[in-house]
Amino acid sequence: VRLAGSIDNYQEPIKLFARNLGVAFQILNDLGDWQGDDNNKLAAGLDTLGGRPTVLLALALDALDGEDRQLLLSLLDEESSNEEERIQQVRHLYNQAGVFKKAMRLVDKHQQRAEMIADDIQPEDFRRLLYYLIDTVLERQVEEATDLVTIEPLASTDAGS
Repeated sequence: VRLAGSIDNYQEPIKLFARNLGVAFQILNDLGDWQGDDNNKLAAGLDTLGGRPTVLLALALDALDGEDRQLLLSLLDEESSNEEERIQQVRHLYNQAGVFKKAMRLVDKHQQRAEMIADDIQPEDFRRLLYYLIDTVLERQVEEATDLVTIEPLASTDAGS
């Protein structure tokens, strides 16, 4: 920023820009945890099962009714049960609460805010740098996890019946 001249005119806009960019990035990172991508972990859902607070968990706790909220909290406390089963149950509750779609809307909202701030920045080269940061930091490697489903095995049937 100092290379662009006096920072007095940039201090507040850059603070707001960085906050919005950072929030959007963190939400994408939380979504990435459910993809099991290379940037996070190989297995999905480990942040949640590890007890790390995420925006997805906050959205789920806000959206779920009392019984489902309690189920979600109990799944986070269970350490002895099957981890894969717990992940599938949490994923089901997250889908039920619509947290993946809500989280993507929050990413979009914070990205738009960062872009609006960048739009007002002069000189043009500095504005282009800010857009480069947005494009690079918020690269959407995370596929929208809105339609995640669990495929259940088919029940075996006798061929002769």
